[in-house]
Amino acid sequence: MSNKDTVMAGSDLQAPAIPKDQILVDATEIGKALATVADNRVQLVIKIVDRHTSYVSALVDVDAEQGVLYLDELLPENGNVALRNGETFSVRALSRGIPVFFSGNTILSAEDEDGLLTYKVAFPRKMIYQQRRQFFRIAVAMAQNCDAVLERFSQQDQEMEKTPLIRGRVVDLSQRGMGLQILGELSSELEVGEEITTCEISLPDFDYIRCQAEVRHCAYDEEHDITHCGVKFCGMDKVQQRKLDRFVLHLQREARKSPSG
Repeated sequence: MSNKDTVMAGSDLQAPAIPKDQILVDATEIGKALATVADNRVQLVIKIVDRHTSYVSALVDVDAEQGVLYLDELLPENGNVALRNGETFSVRALSRGIPVFFSGNTILSAEDEDGLLTYKVAFPRKMIYQQRRQFFRIAVAMAQNCDAVLERFSQQDQEMEKTPLIRGRVVDLSQRGMGLQILGELSSELEVGEEITTCEISLPDFDYIRCQAEVRHCAYDEEHDITHCGVKFCGMDKVQQRKLDRFVLHLQREARKSPSG
């Protein structure tokens, strides 16, 4: 696969912890998950529909009885005007900590107490809450030279058009998915649930694994200008799965040999 029109991965990136997703639809479960996020003071990224800017906020309080949550005011401050104008937004964890995602939200009201602005928002109807995965991912050392190229299509004027390739460094891997680090801000382009038409993973022996994939987590680290992305493998045939299984076993053996392992 050609490297033309690719986004290259950085060489000094650290592996994020990206657990497996679980979709919550029960209001009680959603309330408990939100309360955990609030208790751990997880920083959130707010994305407003049709805007490229990401805004930072926090979950101030959760009222499970009323089925509402309270968000802190946004930074940069121009995002607050958009929320008060009733624009739709999504919420996700910034990167590390407890990963959550829900979308299609608008505020019920804006409340100002002693100069502290908070937004009252109804519980989402469904929420992705990432918990422990069944297949644990193992870290992939930089020396393995393991990169991945993601190929996607987007709909333009009722036709499917190929988008620029995205290249990232594989930082952790399991039989069911992987974590990538991509240089630059790609979270506005890679949406949770998005289908990756072709995912090609390069292996140290100049072989490769090819399959389809689905974006399960995507968050931008502004401080390091890195996008952390987790994908789930789909449509992998037996030959590709055996290649993947062998490579994961190789990584596990190398980890056991390592003094730090």
